[in-house]
Amino acid sequence: MAKKQTFADKAKKKKQRAKFCSVCESEVENIMIVKSVERPDGKGYKFKHENIGLCKCNEKEVFA
Repeated sequence: MAKKQTFADKAKKKKQRAKFCSVCESEVENIMIVKSVERPDGKGYKFKHENIGLCKCNEKEVFA
């Protein structure tokens, strides 16, 4: 029979897997940025998805 997993156990496990930035030593959070790009034929837009690791040292560059 499986052991019941509590929220505290899940949070502790996530904290152990966290990645830290080598420059500012803050936790790196993975986010997805979606940009709209005009199609080459000029008949509408398409979406460009980009996954980025966000920390304090590159936060202003990403959200500017």
